[in-house]
Amino acid sequence: MRLTAILPCLCALAAMVLCFLCMFAGNKPGFMEDYHMVTLNTSRSGQNFLDNSTFIPPGDNILTDALRNVSSSITSNINQAIDSLAAELGLSDFYSVHLLNYCSGAYISKPPTTTKNVTACSRPRALFHFDPTAALTRSLNTTTSHIGSITLSDLRWPTELSSGVIALRIAHHTAFILYTLSIVLAFLSFLSSFFALFFAGRLSAALNLLLAVPALGALLLASAVVTAVVVRAADVVNMYGYRVGVEAKRGGRFLAMTWAATGVGLLEVLWWCGECVVGRRWKRMGRGAVVDGAAAQPVGH
Repeated sequence: MRLTAILPCLCALAAMVLCFLCMFAGNKPGFMEDYHMVTLNTSRSGQNFLDNSTFIPPGDNILTDALRNVSSSITSNINQAIDSLAAELGLSDFYSVHLLNYCSGAYISKPPTTTKNVTACSRPRALFHFDPTAALTRSLNTTTSHIGSITLSDLRWPTELSSGVIALRIAHHTAFILYTLSIVLAFLSFLSSFFALFFAGRLSAALNLLLAVPALGALLLASAVVTAVVVRAADVVNMYGYRVGVEAKRGGRFLAMTWAATGVGLLEVLWWCGECVVGRRWKRMGRGAVVDGAAAQPVGH
């Protein structure tokens, strides 16, 4: 048995499992919610209206009436008024973006920390892309409070924010395809490494290397693309979202997980490279021993 194949076999298995987790994290409430790509904090939505509430003229405008009702105690407790407005509008405190769907919910303050309580998740689907305009519009449309019908236009939602995030659609789709390819290649590499436990030799190591290299390439590309999506999406939201009290947070744990998968894939490639080199050296040493042994034999008479 080739015991040296155990490590690359475990590396291929770990890479495959981590890819699965990257793809399916957050696909239902309570499942790896902390491993989001990006989270939009909308708990302060409406702050721009409350800050300018003293300049709101009297009238029968629906939004004006709502602001009066919500911000009656604005001078004594501005934060409570802001939270009340967000709740009245029907917006969730956060919208967390995952590879296959998005989830929403409320923040629960438990000093000294604040936790997230996921209340709903969209249906997971392949080639998903998060559209903040559609997500928040859906929340506004489900509002049943006395405020009435409120649109994102009423909240002065910046179109640059939605346009910037939607522009990342192709990169998001590419990341999904690359993760799918990585899972398939990592599975094939795992099977090959498993069978290598019973077949020693440099040829076996070379075949495993041929499978491990493309698996690593797909993983590396997937991690690079999704990192670019996360960084760019967070930057766009923070660049324009401050106007309406919206901010974004990058998913550090998700990025750590995808790069960890890339790391174990690299370790597998390096190990099989070592197996090929060591196997070649042993073969040369074996040939040298045979030649020396033949030279040492006395010539028969």
